[in-house]
Amino acid sequence: TVTPKNIQTPDIIFYFLFFFTIQVCMNLVDIMPRRQQAVIEVKGGPTKY
Repeated sequence: TVTPKNIQTPDIIFYFLFFFTIQVCMNLVDIMPRRQQAVIEVKGGPTKY
């Protein structure tokens, strides 16, 4: 298991970027249904997104 206690400085940067990227992707997937619904409601017109 990789934890911040047992990794070196360059590995900390990789660890942060890897998990940060995963979190960003998960957030984008989570909000996609709302974005799709907004487009449907305005019948393809502009949305707040």
